[in-house]
Amino acid sequence: MSRGRSPAPEKELPVLKDFPSSQVLLQSLQALRMEVPVWSAQVSRTQIAEQQAAWITAHDRREVISYLAQVVKSRLSWVGDESERERIWAQASKRMAERCGRAGT
Repeated sequence: MSRGRSPAPEKELPVLKDFPSSQVLLQSLQALRMEVPVWSAQVSRTQIAEQQAAWITAHDRREVISYLAQVVKSRLSWVGDESERERIWAQASKRMAERCGRAGT
């Protein structure tokens, strides 16, 4: 997976109303992981912003954030293990924070 790139939401993310397993959800959330940019003297903020803009379109950003919000607000009642539900919510929350920039992580 290339750094920071998210899968096309409508093609690769599991649909919650299909009751995906906790393993499937956790794998999908891991695939949405974004590397937090490292600010340094060698790489300008402009270069980092250009790289991030190339990784994912504005439409995809909205779709991914919407999906993550759905996961966070879902009761995940079909996932029988409470600790698995907590892991899913924690991972979805982390993926949202990664998309908030430096202030969110």
